[in-house]
Amino acid sequence: LAQTYTNWELQIVDDCSPTTPASAVLSNLTDSRIKITRHEQNLGCANARNTAATKSNGEILLSFDSDDKLAPTYVERTLKAMLESQASAAYSDVKVFGMHDYIYKPTTELGAIFTGHYPHNTILFKRESFEAVGGYKSVGKVDDTEFWISLIELGTKFAYVSEPLYFYRRHSKSLTQSSDATLYLDLLNVMIKHHK
Repeated sequence: LAQTYTNWELQIVDDCSPTTPASAVLSNLTDSRIKITRHEQNLGCANARNTAATKSNGEILLSFDSDDKLAPTYVERTLKAMLESQASAAYSDVKVFGMHDYIYKPTTELGAIFTGHYPHNTILFKRESFEAVGGYKSVGKVDDTEFWISLIELGTKFAYVSEPLYFYRRHSKSLTQSSDATLYLDLLNVMIKHHK
């Protein structure tokens, strides 16, 4: 709602929340640009993002997790950078907050990604690129990393804004804070899949 770029729509996907449905939590919002869809069963992050993309009308998409935040100029700045450089995707630096406090610089270098420099889900992209890679894949806890890798392998041109405009929340229950082996196994499986 605070974005300086105002020609947007917000598709909220309630992935079968076990507590209060999103429609009840957000019942006081009257902005016609906001739509809410509820999955009848929990389908995971990748499917929720794909549902939002399918239901949206725009040609530019941005997946956004409910516990993160955007600077008011995020859409305006990344969209401008993308259009000016004739790119198909754009991203900015990330301000990590919560349990940790630092600036993270995502990369589109596959070598860096494969060696642990994993991108966050902070990217603006054209619908045609989303469709070309088949959307988000359900690959455990790393569907956002897999999506970036797919875009890079597609030959996507990226625009980069060297300013922390995306705020990524780190807390004890974040998927990236997981101490179990499944996160690393998911990453390994994605790397093997894309190494072929």
